[in-house]
Amino acid sequence: QQGVERFNATKRFPPLITRIGVHTGPMLVGNLGSKKRFDYTAIGDSVNLASRIEGLNKYFGTTILFTEATRKDAGGIADAVRIARVRVKGRKEPVELFSLFSPPLEKSEVDRWTIALTEFDTRKFQEATESFSAFSEVSPLYKAALLYHELCGKHRVSPPDQGWEGEIDFESK
Repeated sequence: QQGVERFNATKRFPPLITRIGVHTGPMLVGNLGSKKRFDYTAIGDSVNLASRIEGLNKYFGTTILFTEATRKDAGGIADAVRIARVRVKGRKEPVELFSLFSPPLEKSEVDRWTIALTEFDTRKFQEATESFSAFSEVSPLYKAALLYHELCGKHRVSPPDQGWEGEIDFESK
């Protein structure tokens, strides 16, 4: 991310916009294919999940998202901010997503975000709407707050099923 920022700061080329999705899990990596054509690649459910997570950055206004599995495997990641619990196309189980921000978010902003997410997860949609509305356009969490604000409105009109635990369903990348 810092390298992309330095590259974009030169203003010699159109700016690059990168999004990163990281998941830790089993996969097959190596030269795969046939005698006529092969590529060095990675395949498997973990690769597919990382790809789907990468695409979710655009909905949350983030540049990097990683799963709880990655956070745990790394021994915990300082300044990781929980962004969402999502269910992506092709998977039944929801996945916890985290992000990092540069510079790291102020503790007070992370605390306000955590409260808003807890309100959302516990079906307190009116309170969550107000909490998400408090994030200004200058906050790195603003776009995610807008998404949650919209979801709160939908859930107030049509409440989620009984077993719902705050997950957001994404059917596309």
